[in-house]
Amino acid sequence: EEVYNFLVLGIDRAANLSDVIMIVSYDVKNEDINVLALPRDTYINVGANYNKLNSYFAAQYNNSRKTGTERYIDAIEGMMDFIENGLCIKLDRYICMDLAGFREIVDAIGGVTVDIPFHMEYSDPAQDLYIDLPAGEQHLDGEHAEHFVRFRKGFFNGDIGRISMQRLFLTAFAKQVKEN
Repeated sequence: EEVYNFLVLGIDRAANLSDVIMIVSYDVKNEDINVLALPRDTYINVGANYNKLNSYFAAQYNNSRKTGTERYIDAIEGMMDFIENGLCIKLDRYICMDLAGFREIVDAIGGVTVDIPFHMEYSDPAQDLYIDLPAGEQHLDGEHAEHFVRFRKGFFNGDIGRISMQRLFLTAFAKQVKEN
C-alpha cells in the first residue's frame, strides 16, 4: 500500500513505437525510487508470433477502434496489461510522452545537470538528428537532454548501453526535482 508502480513510456509518434519502457517504483515510507528498464528490443511471444517489445504499443494502437487521444489510451492500457501479466506486477499509473513532451518537461524544471561519461557525437540526417555533447558535467536543456537519452552509437551492449544513459539521466532528473 505504500509502494506505487508507474509505467513510463517514451513514444515515437512517427511509428508509435514505445522506445522507452520503464517501471518506476516509489516507496512512500522510505522515499525510495527504483527503476526497472525493459529493453525495447526484447523479443516477446504474442500468439504465434515473436515481435520486439517496443512494437506491442504500436499493435495496440493500430488495433484500437477508437480515435484521437483515446486510441493512445487504449494502447497504453494494453501495454500495461501485457507488462502486468508478464511480470506479475501491479501498475498503478502511467506516464506516456513523446519527445516534444520530454523536452518541455526538462525545460519546465530549468534543465538537468548530467555528468556525460564520454563525448557523444552522432549524425542522422534522415531524422534531422545531430548530437554533439562533450564529456563532463553539462547542464542540459530539453533539446540537449533529448540528444543525451537518444544517443545509441558505439555501445558494445547495444540498447542496454542506451538504457544505462537513460537511467543516468532519470537519476539526475529525480535529484533535481527533489532538491527544488
